[in-house]
Amino acid sequence: MSAMKNLTFFAFLVLATLTGCSVSVTQSAVVTLKTPHFRFSDAAFITYSAQEVRIEAFVLGHKALSLQSGQKICIDGTCMLPKSFNAHFLSPYYPKTLLREVLQGAPLLGGAQVITSSDGFAQELKKEGKYHISYKVTRDTIRFSDRTNGILIALRILPDQASKE
Repeated sequence: MSAMKNLTFFAFLVLATLTGCSVSVTQSAVVTLKTPHFRFSDAAFITYSAQEVRIEAFVLGHKALSLQSGQKICIDGTCMLPKSFNAHFLSPYYPKTLLREVLQGAPLLGGAQVITSSDGFAQELKKEGKYHISYKVTRDTIRFSDRTNGILIALRILPDQASKE
């Protein structure tokens, strides 16, 4: 039965790609975002699509956080260009694609200084006086920290309870 589910899902992905439909995947995660201007840590839903990454957290049924990273970065309905977002919330020395790459668990700065492991990769990136980034991605975690700028972004994907038998 599992092979049939995989085949059905694969067929859906091929059909969606051929017809131009947007495919998205939503996962539950514990999300921690700490910057000098913003702090959040709680369970959230992360939705990945070709156009954007979206994080939504709810507390007692009310939206506590909405963060979208696509062409623009929107936080609780206020949108700005990635370069402006970086300058205000992160660091003006970061490339405009940094937040989206971190949320997707993709290598930073074109894969500079990547060290691969059996379940992911790590990067140590340093530019004197501008940033000192430690970044690690594994199968179920993403951890980005910048000691120079006091920034932490961490995601821990929660097990899918629905798929447990």
